[in-house]
Amino acid sequence: MREIVWLPAVQIRCHSLLLYYYPDQPLTHKRTLPTETYTGKVSASTSKRIRRTVDILLQKSPKQTVWNPITNRPNDFRLTFLTLTISSKKIIEHRLAYKNGLSPFLDWLRRRGVKSYIWKAELQERGQIHYHITTNKFIRYDNIRDEWNRLQKKAGWLNEYFEEKGHWNPNSTDIHAVHRVKRLDLYLAKYIAKNETAGKIKGKVWGCSKDLQGARYFSVDLTKHTEDLLEIGVSSGRVKMVRMERCAIFDTDCPETYLPDYQNINYRKWREE
Repeated sequence: MREIVWLPAVQIRCHSLLLYYYPDQPLTHKRTLPTETYTGKVSASTSKRIRRTVDILLQKSPKQTVWNPITNRPNDFRLTFLTLTISSKKIIEHRLAYKNGLSPFLDWLRRRGVKSYIWKAELQERGQIHYHITTNKFIRYDNIRDEWNRLQKKAGWLNEYFEEKGHWNPNSTDIHAVHRVKRLDLYLAKYIAKNETAGKIKGKVWGCSKDLQGARYFSVDLTKHTEDLLEIGVSSGRVKMVRMERCAIFDTDCPETYLPDYQNINYRKWREE
C-alpha cells in the first residue's frame, strides 16, 4: 500500500478559518465512538457538538432588517433568544414537560416557518424545568406567549394560576434579540453548553432542528488564492493566526472573503441549505 499523502484544506467557522490536513485515501482504522446515553448533564463531547451547532446556526443566520408590527418600525435582527417557563407551582415531571410542552411548541414553530433552532433544558432553583430556544426566525412575542400558555392550559399547568389571578395569560415567556452581542458564537455556545447546578434533567438536555442535526462545517481544499490572502492578512495584522498541534486558526470576521469566487458560490449554497 502506498504512503498516505496529507492534503491541505480550510474549514469555515463563524469568525475564523481553520487550516487542517486530510488523507488522500481512506484510513485503515476507524475510531469507534461510544453510544451516548442521557446523563442529565452536558458532557465534554456534547459541549463540542453544541459549539459546532451554534457556529453553523450563526453562519446560516445573516443579519437582516425586519418589520416589527408591535413597535411599528424596522428592527435589526439576526437571532431570537426565548425562554419558556412553566407556571405551575407543582414540579412537572421532565418527560411530561417535554411531551406536553416543548415538543408541541416546537411543532408549532415549524408550522410557522421556523427551519433552524436550538433548544436547551434547564432547572430553576426550585427544581422546575424550563426551556431556552434560539432561532433565526422573527416571531411576534405575543404569539409565542399565547401559544405557550395555550399548551400550559391544555396540560393543566395554569389551573392554580387561574384560581389566583382569574385569567389564563401569565407572563410565562421571555423574548429578546441578541444582535448587539459582539461575539454571538462565544456567547451562545457558553450559555447553551453550561452545566446545571440545580440538579439533573431526566431526559435530553438539548436538541436542534433537522437541518442542524449532524451538520458539518463547510470545508474545501486550500487554494493558492486563499493561501496568499491569508499570508497578506497575517503580515498586515488584519488576521490573527493561532498555530495548534494539528491545525492553524486564522481569526477574521469575514472568513468567506478569503475563498476564491467558485468556492464562495458553493459556500453561499451551503448556508441556504
